[in-house]
This record gives sequence, C-alpha cells and structure tokens, in this order.
Amino acid sequence: MKLVEKVRIGSKVRKKYDNPKTPCQKLIDCPFLPKERKKLIEEHKRLNLFELKREITKCQNMLLQIQKQKSKGVKPTRLC
Repeated sequence: MKLVEKVRIGSKVRKKYDNPKTPCQKLIDCPFLPKERKKLIEEHKRLNLFELKREITKCQNMLLQIQKQKSKGVKPTRLC
C-alpha cells in the first residue's frame, strides 16, 4: 500500500493510502513500458491464479509421496 497523502489536522496526522496492487498490476500501470504492457495484460488475463495454486500444491504432494517412499526404502513409482 502506497501513501498518497499526509495531512496534519491540529496535533493529529491523517494518512491516505492507495489501494493495494500486485507487482504485475504495478508494471501494467507503469507508463514507461508500452509494448511490454500489452503482453503483460494479455498474460495476466489468461492466468487463473486459483488453478495455478492447485497445480503447485498437487506437484508438492507428489514430491512428498516420492520422498516418503524413498525414506521407506521402496522404489518410487512413477506418479506422472
């Protein structure tokens, strides 16, 4: 969250913050990247973050299963 303004009212200071943004949103909003911005916008729209998270968790669970099988002395089975 970025500080937008700070106003002193008597002895108190009132701070106003900008809405939080992801690093990708900050890059998309940057005026210095015209060509790359279009590519980033398209890529960002195509990404499904929830599906990406599920896929990462699935891969982590497969790695844990392989590690457990190795620690038991069993030859790991192919999971993919």
